[in-house]
Amino acid sequence: MAYKKFYITTPIYYPNNPPHIGTAYTTVVADVIARYKQSLRYDVFFLTGTDEHGMKIFREAKKRGFNVKEFVDKQAEIFKKTWSKLLISYSRFIRTTEKDHEETVKEILKKMYESGDIYKGYYEGFYCVDCERYYTPKDLKNELCPIHLRPVEKLRMESYFFKLSAYKNKLLKFYEENPEFLPERYKNEIISKVKEELRDISISRPKKYLEWGIPLPFDENHVAYVWIDALLNYVSGIGYRRNEKEFSKYWPPDMQLIGKDILWFHTVIWPAMLMSAGLKLPKRILAHGFITIGGRKVSKSAGARSLDYYIDKFGVDILRYYLVRKFSPFKDVEFNEEELRSMTNAELANTLGNFVTRAFALYSRYNEILVFTEKHHLEVEEKLKNAVEKVINNADRFIEELKVKELIEEIMRVVFMLNNYFNEKEPWKLAKNKQYEEFIKVMFNSFETLVHIAALLYPVIPQSMNSLFNYLGFEKPLKIVELKEYGKNIDFRRIEKIKPILFAKL
Repeated sequence: MAYKKFYITTPIYYPNNPPHIGTAYTTVVADVIARYKQSLRYDVFFLTGTDEHGMKIFREAKKRGFNVKEFVDKQAEIFKKTWSKLLISYSRFIRTTEKDHEETVKEILKKMYESGDIYKGYYEGFYCVDCERYYTPKDLKNELCPIHLRPVEKLRMESYFFKLSAYKNKLLKFYEENPEFLPERYKNEIISKVKEELRDISISRPKKYLEWGIPLPFDENHVAYVWIDALLNYVSGIGYRRNEKEFSKYWPPDMQLIGKDILWFHTVIWPAMLMSAGLKLPKRILAHGFITIGGRKVSKSAGARSLDYYIDKFGVDILRYYLVRKFSPFKDVEFNEEELRSMTNAELANTLGNFVTRAFALYSRYNEILVFTEKHHLEVEEKLKNAVEKVINNADRFIEELKVKELIEEIMRVVFMLNNYFNEKEPWKLAKNKQYEEFIKVMFNSFETLVHIAALLYPVIPQSMNSLFNYLGFEKPLKIVELKEYGKNIDFRRIEKIKPILFAKL
């Protein structure tokens, strides 16, 4: 039985182009976190999806000669297929053009309006269509968007505004009472900016300027600003209107994983909106750095190839492993194909994969000796037992602290330890010299440790570890909480007599 709920979200992505390494970076890490939580017996809801309104999508569809709805339908399917290839195990893929999302946006905006937090005025300023974001002159970099380094548009239009300024003291109090909410690295920066200047924000556009959006419930001549629409996917995505039981079970989010460029929206505007609507606030916003190619944030224009290219070239598990091993909540990280190759060869092919091949070859050769072994006579290797138990006991803490990379490093230390144990004991020599009692002990501890490694690595490389579990005689992969006491998981009679190659050397 699951004992605790865990609601995790990614940002929803603009489907103007297919997903790339940058969007995969966030989504794979979120998937790995969700899978670890499930393996530790949490009741997990994992939400991702596509952000389908706004000027950016509207212009891209028209440029390609599509009806806008047909365009986003086509693009959303590309995202779903790509996430399926990457083995993303989301609970729901939400689209902001879905009816229940539109109704949720209208209902929340109506609540905010009725609470007196929305008023009509005029907006005049700078706007970047690429990031669908308003900027002040001091935000710009040489009069360009600071994110995309492209020209911005100057707008003047009638608009509805959200009284964000009225939530200054409430936000500061919330940050103080809930220190885990803000990402540690950006905490002082956000608090200082809120204290310094918190301006009301434009939340609509007149329909005559942009029709492609959700009409405001109190003025049909205006559509909701795309970011206000998008943020509310986290509410509609778990059944705010369609399934009240599901919503009350999972709300509020436990972990919202985002890139550092959308920090202000999620740590300031988002909680203020929820306060206005009378909803509980998320527990934690966790921001990470960009994944870069040649020092530039990954984008189609920055030289990023399609995800299909990387999946076909390296394989899904290898790509997932590399992205997670590179993950950092503190800094940008460079995507490098040569580093991917060397990391794969050193850690997966030469270490884990090579050990599996050698161990199974030895098992197949001396199968008859091993299958008739009585397990109660076997001696547990305390060093290996203690190593896997230490990782298991600390796994949840690593995940909670967003130390996914560090958790994988700890697991790989066990893999290296297992390799060293196997090399030091030389079971092939023990068998050849008919020292069967010691030979059986080494093989037993080696395979028992391998079961634990497979359970610990399954959330990261599910395809390969599913195969390994099958080779080890299990019908399906074991969750971490399903592992029995060390020494009671392996059964020599169920192991397959094969010589598997889990990871080909690149």
